[in-house]
Amino acid sequence: MKQMRKKKILIVDDSEMNRDILTGMLEDEYEIVEAEDGEKAIEIMKEGRFGFSIVLLDITMPKLDGFGVLRVMQEQNWLKELPVIIISAETSNEYIGRAYEMGASDYFSRPFDARIVISRVRNTIALFERDYIDQVTGGYNRKAFIRQVARVLKERETEEYILLFFNIKNFKAINELLGVGGGDKLLQWFYQRILRSKLDPVDMARIESDHFACLIEKKTLDFDYLTEFCDFSYGEEKRQMHIYSTCGVYYIQDETMSITSMIDRAKLAKEYITDEYLKPYTVFKNNMQDTYVDEMEICSEFEDGIAKQEFQVFYQPVVDAKTGKIASAEALVRWFHETKGFISPGQFIPALEKGGYISELDRYMVRKVIECLEQRRKESRPAVPVSVNLSWMDFYDENMLEWIVSGLQCGGKEEKKMIRFEITETSLAAIGENHTRMLMRLRENGAKILLDDFGSGYSSFNTLKDMDVDVLKIDMGFLRTTRPERIERSMSIINTIISLTKTLGLSVITEGVETKEQIDKLTQMGCGIYQGYYFSKPIPVDQFEDAYM
Repeated sequence: MKQMRKKKILIVDDSEMNRDILTGMLEDEYEIVEAEDGEKAIEIMKEGRFGFSIVLLDITMPKLDGFGVLRVMQEQNWLKELPVIIISAETSNEYIGRAYEMGASDYFSRPFDARIVISRVRNTIALFERDYIDQVTGGYNRKAFIRQVARVLKERETEEYILLFFNIKNFKAINELLGVGGGDKLLQWFYQRILRSKLDPVDMARIESDHFACLIEKKTLDFDYLTEFCDFSYGEEKRQMHIYSTCGVYYIQDETMSITSMIDRAKLAKEYITDEYLKPYTVFKNNMQDTYVDEMEICSEFEDGIAKQEFQVFYQPVVDAKTGKIASAEALVRWFHETKGFISPGQFIPALEKGGYISELDRYMVRKVIECLEQRRKESRPAVPVSVNLSWMDFYDENMLEWIVSGLQCGGKEEKKMIRFEITETSLAAIGENHTRMLMRLRENGAKILLDDFGSGYSSFNTLKDMDVDVLKIDMGFLRTTRPERIERSMSIINTIISLTKTLGLSVITEGVETKEQIDKLTQMGCGIYQGYYFSKPIPVDQFEDAYM
């Protein structure tokens, strides 16, 4: 990190002699700026109040006295970020009390005692800046970082700087492994690692949790070095952990933009990293902001959409090829917005996951499917099992899972058989061992569990070893190829999976079937249950009931 700049003091006094005396006492430790009256002081603070650590303010001055300066600082809300020590020969309780009431932090009287002046300046700055210190790392917190960056950008050309936003991957899991104290030590270590790095930060801070922001000069950024920096080992030789971090990069251009907005842009860029192991950083682009605004709109309009029944349940049949009849179905959500029309699930589902609304949507879907099944039972009409997708985030919402379990416990035996729950292999890996126990509770209460997109993950067969499920849904990606040699290999893999399911006593559904040729080959292998456009696309509930139920 660059050599620490001297903290800056604004001395406001109409007496040149007083200013000279105070400057002589303080200039070895601080950078001094002088103002000969209150009006000049206000002008200086308007230009760069972030640059000062403290103001030493004379009360008795022509034009605008010290009380007038305090009044302006009150009105402008500057006193929250800039402490004031009053200079006065008057020491009456009424006089000093009025200064305190107007926001002054301390005072000292003339004639000046060097030890008292230096001690009170140091103590006032330290006490004030305690609110700017991160209690874990001992460095700046978010509030201080914003203040410091504003100070730097005020003094230098804005376009010379870049803002970086780091976060440590899977920190929650690491924290559980190391314990809270061990997690704090990692955060302290990572903070110091950035400080000592070739990035040479001008200023940096822990913004929140495992998130760090730093301001660097553009000339110091080397993307090859940044890639290496984000991949590191932590701990002692016998107990080292391999840890990854990711980084969002924002090139500062607009000097009028708030520091908070700059941080948000760097943070947003980080969300667009596609493969953090090959390229653990992304540079902010304006279209990312457009996407972010779209996501914010989706979240802000979600509850209204639920209330207006804009979300509809579509059903995609799962068909038994031998009989040609529906064996079950998958419930899929569609959003028909009042003014925007159809909004793709690929757009709104990720946005609702990021915004924390996905469990509310999943609860809505479960409720709608149960209503449909109950209505058919009341009408003595036939029904088939229907599966509802669960997000990995549902397993971090205990109320959501308890709500589902309570519903299963209250329902009859036949109704339990009708409701199923799908979770993707990737989601299963993300929720961890503690939360898979919640999934088991669903099975214990009569619900069948379908493992969706099987074969798409990195450790599919290991998943089967660790997790009891009822049905495997073979990932449709196996069938999405036009190269003959790839088709044969895909079919061989599917054949192996089907044989494995028989050994394990599991049912199997193949997704994504689109041709008669695919059906014939898969049937020869022993798979008779299919889901795909060959039979039907997802359709509204009324069409589904008319055609298949």
